[in-house]
Amino acid sequence: MILTICTTTSIAQERDARTHLKQITDDIKSIENNPVIINHIIASNKMSRDISNSEIALKDNQWRRELITNQYNFINSVLNADASRELKKIKNNRSNTYGEIFIMNNKGLTIAMTQPTSDYWQGDEAKWQETFPANGQSFHLGDVEFDESAQAFTAQVSAPIKNSARENIGAITFGILME
Repeated sequence: MILTICTTTSIAQERDARTHLKQITDDIKSIENNPVIINHIIASNKMSRDISNSEIALKDNQWRRELITNQYNFINSVLNADASRELKKIKNNRSNTYGEIFIMNNKGLTIAMTQPTSDYWQGDEAKWQETFPANGQSFHLGDVEFDESAQAFTAQVSAPIKNSARENIGAITFGILME
């Protein structure tokens, strides 16, 4: 009896995982074909081409201060971008799947999101380091954790975003709801 329950649960969890991976794959393809998102990434990459590490640190500190004070000036510039609106549509279409979605440019900076992330610079984290620089089919799967941004237990799945020449231009993270 216990073996049957465990096996049934295990099969159901595997089916759920496969469903989530299919949805993510479909959503990545959709994003790579979305001119609003692709053009936003390309523009961001150009704008941040010469940004220094100290400038990134200053912006990251500003982001964190805004989260603490609830005064979202810089954060709103990202949150209200057209590319963020596109991500919100995807999240809303899969309301029981994603707690959050955000995109990073070629420097690891958060440039589009469904809600504020806990920090601006993701470039020092595995979600960006294991996906963007590889210029391959790399995925990063994070542990199940309580995500302050999503206010839920999530597992982050990150992947590169490619242009029409199949070159990495950014990366995306999906916070998959685990509750």
